[in-house]
Amino acid sequence: MTEAARAALDVARSAHERPSGRLRVSCPVGVAHIFLSPILPRFLLVNPNVRLELELTNRRVDVIGEGYDVALRVRTALDDSNLVVRSFGISHQVLAASPSFVEKYGPFDTVASLRGVHGLGPAEPTNDRPRWRLTAPDGDPVEIEYTSALVTDDVYMLSRTALAGAGVAQLPFNLCADAIEDGRLIVLLPDHSVPAHQLHAVFASKRGLVPALRAFIEFLASELTAATADANSRYDGIHRGRRD
Repeated sequence: MTEAARAALDVARSAHERPSGRLRVSCPVGVAHIFLSPILPRFLLVNPNVRLELELTNRRVDVIGEGYDVALRVRTALDDSNLVVRSFGISHQVLAASPSFVEKYGPFDTVASLRGVHGLGPAEPTNDRPRWRLTAPDGDPVEIEYTSALVTDDVYMLSRTALAGAGVAQLPFNLCADAIEDGRLIVLLPDHSVPAHQLHAVFASKRGLVPALRAFIEFLASELTAATADANSRYDGIHRGRRD
């Protein structure tokens, strides 16, 4: 093969492997706002030939049946399915309330003191009375039933309502870290732990990793792993300080 032919082949191969085309992505609303909105512009700038179709929904989509290339999920356990799973780290959760709420209804220094309190959170899947599920310092599971003041799966609405002093909410630490650090929110029962969530992506193995999907997954792995690691470092520092 001549040098000219080899060069032409390299150019053709490079063009073929360059990320391009449509990429359909499903993502929970909170994950999109907390994790994706700061980084997606960089992906699009680096990959101008990719058309990203991002659907924000909190329902569990059927990746294969609905024609998605990839779905982002955040759950207490990684999905056990026939899909390929790529983990990006742990998203910690905290129980938090505003200083005004704590001053008016607290102190909330025991599990018993939180029972029946005005709480903010998603609906229980079994229509039971809503509850927070924690782990005590000795490792025993703890359930705290609360009185619903707001039922929604929008974590931004939960955060804003908690900041306004209307109740206690379980929130992703990544969302409320600044408010905790500057005193606008107070972590409750810091010696107890709220189950952490695994931030991950799922995609169909049979489709293989086309260049656009491969580039997107690797981009998320780099950016989100760093973001969760940084947030977890802040979480450890704040959580230790609140316990001391």
